[in-house]
Amino acid sequence: MKGKILGAGAISGDDGKRYYYEENELKNAKEGQNIEGLEVDFEVIDGKAVGVFILNKPSFSSNFSSLNASFNASMTNLPNIDTKFVFLDFNAVKNFIFAPNIHSMKFFALLTLICYLITNLLAKSFVYGGGASAAFFYIFGILSLVLGLWVNYLLFQTSSDKKPLVYFISCVIVVAVMGILLKTLADSLMMSMFGGKLPYFKLTLIVLLFIAYAVLILLWYIRVGKITNEKFFMYSLYAQLASYACLIIMIIMLLCREEFGIWYDFAVICAIASSALLAVAWLKFREIHAIN
Repeated sequence: MKGKILGAGAISGDDGKRYYYEENELKNAKEGQNIEGLEVDFEVIDGKAVGVFILNKPSFSSNFSSLNASFNASMTNLPNIDTKFVFLDFNAVKNFIFAPNIHSMKFFALLTLICYLITNLLAKSFVYGGGASAAFFYIFGILSLVLGLWVNYLLFQTSSDKKPLVYFISCVIVVAVMGILLKTLADSLMMSMFGGKLPYFKLTLIVLLFIAYAVLILLWYIRVGKITNEKFFMYSLYAQLASYACLIIMIIMLLCREEFGIWYDFAVICAIASSALLAVAWLKFREIHAIN
């Protein structure tokens, strides 16, 4: 008779009945082999299976079940990092990834920073061209905004302080308007190089938007720094403000038709430093508390 092994010592026969066998009756199993789901041939004596021989390899479903069980077993005890600069419990992330807690917030905050970094790398393609690079700019830009909103929502849920969320949403609105203006500004600047007038109104408006964005960022960093009691948020803010100062100087130099390339380089360096310090801040903080 043929059947399929249900587990150690039990077979489901083709006749729909269940038969049990002694371990020594399984004749050709390899040591440590997973036998669940294997098809076998056997004889029935006094209602028991004897002379059980494995006929083929396990089915896909049994292989998948075995692999999934092994994977789950290997994921049960993920590392918990607790050092001077990293406080992260991977088990808490795995088990409560969408729950409002410190570790899930850290996970999504780091994802936000990664998407933000990729967006900045693709910014030039957005301003000066189109195609696939511009499409990816939109994708990662929108993704960074959505993830950022989620992080600030988690922060609101854990601290009962809605101000960081309000500041972030306001920043998103300012960035959206500024992005539209920058897109049109690139074309206007190109025309000015061939004798056209500089777009003073657009440049002035962008500077004002930069100032508004810087103020909102300042308020966000200060509030989050107080909620988490982590000073690296303020260090990141200082580098961010230095980057904005370099950009404003760059625009002034542009209005004066002077060389501004070095200020752009400084702005990029400060922005990278700010992102690195912000990553450290998210990894490092250990507590969240409500403030008045």
